[in-house]
Amino acid sequence: MMNKEKLYNKIRLLFEEVANEFGFTKPDFGSGYTKKTGNDIYSLNHAQIVTQGVMDNKFEFSPAANCTIMQVEDFWHDLYPLTIQMPDEKHYTKEYIENFKKLYPPTYRVEKNNNEIKRLFPENIRDTGWLCFDISDEGFEQFKKVMRYIINEQLIPELNKYHSIEILDKIVNHKVILSDEDRRIINKFQGLPFRRIIIAKFNNNPLFEEICDYTRSYFPQILELSKRPGKEYFKNYPYVFEEVYKRLKNIS
Repeated sequence: MMNKEKLYNKIRLLFEEVANEFGFTKPDFGSGYTKKTGNDIYSLNHAQIVTQGVMDNKFEFSPAANCTIMQVEDFWHDLYPLTIQMPDEKHYTKEYIENFKKLYPPTYRVEKNNNEIKRLFPENIRDTGWLCFDISDEGFEQFKKVMRYIINEQLIPELNKYHSIEILDKIVNHKVILSDEDRRIINKFQGLPFRRIIIAKFNNNPLFEEICDYTRSYFPQILELSKRPGKEYFKNYPYVFEEVYKRLKNIS
C-alpha cells in the first residue's frame, strides 16, 4: 500500500498527464499548469489533495482554472509585490524571491460545475463539492476520465466565456457597490481594487470615478487591517491605488 507521499505524487502526476493532453504544461517557476492563449495565460490548479483521514479508502480532489489577462496585469505588475505577503528573506533565496516577483497573478477564476458532475459521475462527488475516487487502479483511471471531462467540457469553455475585458467589466463594474456574487469570478485575494478600476478604464466605463471614490472610502479600514501581524502590506494599498489611478488618468 502506498504511503501518503507516494499517493500524493501519484495523483499529482495523473493530473499533470491529463493537463498535458490539453496543452497545459508545468511552468519554469510557480504552481499549476499553464497554456498560452494569444498574449494571455490559462492555468489549471487544484486545492490541496486530501489523502489522509478520508473514509472508505478514497482520496479527494478539487480542480479549478484561472486566466491572466496580460493587458490588465502588466499595467500594474511593478506595483503588485507591494500588495501581497512576500516570501521571507530568512527562509527563501534571493533568486526565489526575484522569480516570485516576476509572477503574474490571475485576473479571473472559474470553477467546475458540481451539478453537472453529480449528474454524470454521481459516485465521484461529495455534498461538499469535493471530488472523490477510490485509491486503486480503477479509481485512478476514473480520476483521469473525470478530469478530462471537467477540463475539456467545463473549465476551458468557462475560461473562454469570460476572456474579455468588456465582459469582465459588465460583471464587476455594472454598479459601484458589489455583492459577493459580483466579485466571485475576479481574483479578489490579490488586488481586486486595482484590477477593478483598470478594467473599468480600459472599457470606458462611465462609473469609473464613482468606483474610485467608493474604493477610497474604505482605505481607513484597510489601514487598520495593516496593523495585524502578517497583514502589514495592506498599508501600501492607498499608495498603489493612487499610482494606478494616476496611470489610468493619463490614458486617452
